[in-house]
Amino acid sequence: MNITSNWRNRGLSITMRTKRQERKYNLKKRYGISLEEYENLLEEQQFKCKICGTTEAGNRHGTMVVDHHHESGQVRGLLCHNCNVMLGHAKDNVLTLSGAIDYLRAS
Repeated sequence: MNITSNWRNRGLSITMRTKRQERKYNLKKRYGISLEEYENLLEEQQFKCKICGTTEAGNRHGTMVVDHHHESGQVRGLLCHNCNVMLGHAKDNVLTLSGAIDYLRAS
């Protein structure tokens, strides 16, 4: 039995197999975590964004984004697209984010 028919027997198309393999490769290369570790994080977070609590990923892939400390590489959690972009625009600066909270509370 070749690999393709083996995957088909498990109900996965070639496209799904390729996407899963690519996802595994990217997680390991970019963040140093396995697909299983990603799935465990997702389960620990109850399939929700660690900041806002949504279950909607908000990106074209439909997956939560791995958030990590850009200097140490340490994975902090899984976020929806919007929360990840918010942190990126604030450059992970706590003072900027605190200022934004103060601004919103005052209005």
